[in-house]
Amino acid sequence: MSYQINLELIQNTRESKGVSLTHMAKVLGLPSAEKYSRREKGEYRFRATEIPAVSRELGIPYEKIFVSSLRKSKNKEVAK
Repeated sequence: MSYQINLELIQNTRESKGVSLTHMAKVLGLPSAEKYSRREKGEYRFRATEIPAVSRELGIPYEKIFVSSLRKSKNKEVAK
């Protein structure tokens, strides 16, 4: 089993709390809101060191940021 970051939860929480992309970029030490936005959209990955800051700033419990994802099998199911 592997885990993914729940990007939808992060974005929805940030928006519902009225926290700007610019503010989150500053929290993470990023040069622009665009750099943060790309992480939130999944275009870039959050770094491991950024996740605790996101969790703290948005008040999201750590265990809710990560969701399990089942890896898809490389083998296709055989038709019966």
